[in-house]
Amino acid sequence: MRQLRCGLLAAALCLAACSSAQTSSTGLDYLGQVSFPTGTAFDDTAVGGLSAISYDPGRQVYYVISDDRSAKNPARFYTIRIMLPNNRLTGVEWLDTTPLLDRSGAPFPPLSPDATPEVIPPDPEGIAFDERRQQLYWSSEGERIIKDPNRPLLLDPWVRVAGLDGAFRSEFALPPVLSMSQQDTGARKNNGLEGLTLTPSGNFVFAGMEDPGFNDGSLPTADAGALTRITRFDVSTGTASAQYAYPLDPITAPNGEQNGLSDLVALDDDNFLVIERSHGTHNVARIYRAGIAGADDILDRPSLRDAPPTAMTKSLVTDLSTMPQVQNLDNVEGITLGPKLEDGRQVVVLVTDDNFSADQMTQFYAFALP
Repeated sequence: MRQLRCGLLAAALCLAACSSAQTSSTGLDYLGQVSFPTGTAFDDTAVGGLSAISYDPGRQVYYVISDDRSAKNPARFYTIRIMLPNNRLTGVEWLDTTPLLDRSGAPFPPLSPDATPEVIPPDPEGIAFDERRQQLYWSSEGERIIKDPNRPLLLDPWVRVAGLDGAFRSEFALPPVLSMSQQDTGARKNNGLEGLTLTPSGNFVFAGMEDPGFNDGSLPTADAGALTRITRFDVSTGTASAQYAYPLDPITAPNGEQNGLSDLVALDDDNFLVIERSHGTHNVARIYRAGIAGADDILDRPSLRDAPPTAMTKSLVTDLSTMPQVQNLDNVEGITLGPKLEDGRQVVVLVTDDNFSADQMTQFYAFALP
């Protein structure tokens, strides 16, 4: 389906775009949104499950990772261009599809639990582009299926380094508290490494867990929040050098069942924009500015249950679910900083994960930091 390149797909399938920039009273200036229905195809792949986005300023393109576990097509990321003429989001152009490759140089095959040994594909969730080194960091939540206690299906989360061709380069050393286990310890299924960002200095990669692991307490409820972990990795060594507790909100969506960290983007070595999103009768997504200054380093703490640490600080930037310009807010999973506008404002781009569901859609939102 390569014939859909060079803007035709963007023109045909963009469902909504703002006609003029509008200022929000909640901390971000709205530049518009573009939507694609579930079932959109590009380059012989099903477009969907978009879980993270990262900007390449040299090429002026974005890399967007899909959380398809090689079920529909091999694990992959897309290269796209986002059009922002006159400070308005007017279209998204799909440029390329790149399979993520395993250590052997092959695309990841689909789940095959009955194979010997069993085949367990990754669950891609985060992506960050490194302009200095011309490479990508990407994270997987791993897998934890305990249907048969004699043959559990376990795959640890990871943060890997890949070339722009998707080829494996290296893997960071994961702290044990983030690993998967047959027992109720470590990361929970579908609540592992969800957010990923490289600091502007290029020195650190931060990886955020969506929700607490078994060791750290209960998941958020409608009455109480929870603490999840954000890990700092030193890029030069590929090892974890610090870890911080991030305070999650209670579930905020009406009739909601979950609230978690879905992505983060670094403003500098210590401060971030963080997405928390909650599912329910309708979606709620909030963007916080969060910082590690004054927070305890919990890297050597196997549990947070008995003595809660001093957590990261956070302040609300905007609640997308209350912005009148935002239409049909879906499952916001990715955030990145784009280019600077002519007036000096920093572009912020969000992407949603449609879960390959006919009831959802893929959305791109653009804002500017005033």
